[in-house]
Amino acid sequence: MAIVATTLYTRSAINGGLSVTEAYSLSDEIIKQIEKDKIISNYYEYTRAIGEIFVNRINRQKRANLTVIVYKAQEYIYAHYSEINSVDEIADYLSISLPYLQHRFKKETGQSLIQFINQQKIVHAKHELLFTNKSINEIAQNIGCSNQSSFSSLFKKIEKISPMQYRKQYK
Repeated sequence: MAIVATTLYTRSAINGGLSVTEAYSLSDEIIKQIEKDKIISNYYEYTRAIGEIFVNRINRQKRANLTVIVYKAQEYIYAHYSEINSVDEIADYLSISLPYLQHRFKKETGQSLIQFINQQKIVHAKHELLFTNKSINEIAQNIGCSNQSSFSSLFKKIEKISPMQYRKQYK
């Protein structure tokens, strides 16, 4: 069922604007992980999470209405979400003032830079919680949290449950 859902998501992603190459590459990656997972206790949540991965990829490509500054800021965040220590880094990378970047970003996306960075961290953490057997501490390190406690707090703030509860509930 999960492979069938992945196939349908792949087709929909292509129709939604994702390049054929990227859609099939993502599909292959997900199907390999599905085949490794011997037991899937909650197919609904499992396939929903797969759909979310595809939706996030489509959203990355559907940002034509953003200014170049905000687009480049998002691209930087997508590529470096686990390494970003301060939003100043993004402004420095773009060679613009931080207040201007924060204003444009909030105006165009409806989110602050910090909210967007944290959202990306949690999206990747949820993927790792569902599709790997990595420890909570490993996942925290992978997404750039200083420790397991700060990761758990951030996760709970955004998802309203702890990372361990999320894994138990949805894996």
